[in-house]
Amino acid sequence: MELAERLIRMRVTHHLMYCMGNQEYADSQRQAALALEFICRTFPIVDEHVREAVTDTFYTQFMVCPTSNALCCEVLLNCCIMELILYS
Repeated sequence: MELAERLIRMRVTHHLMYCMGNQEYADSQRQAALALEFICRTFPIVDEHVREAVTDTFYTQFMVCPTSNALCCEVLLNCCIMELILYS
């Protein structure tokens, strides 16, 4: 839990989303998705930002099955939006 809090303070959330979209490294996609899912489920403020940054369809699909490869393209499209929300 302490590590997750430090990662949030370091603002890694959008980096995790970017990593989820990296189609060259499937294992990195999976690990980033699992980490982001944990952070979203543990910290409501992060969950709220992620929900606002992506479409409802993506968010629902992500929370049901975070490691789905079908999410990759939408992650890439929404990564810039996520960065704008978290850093504004």
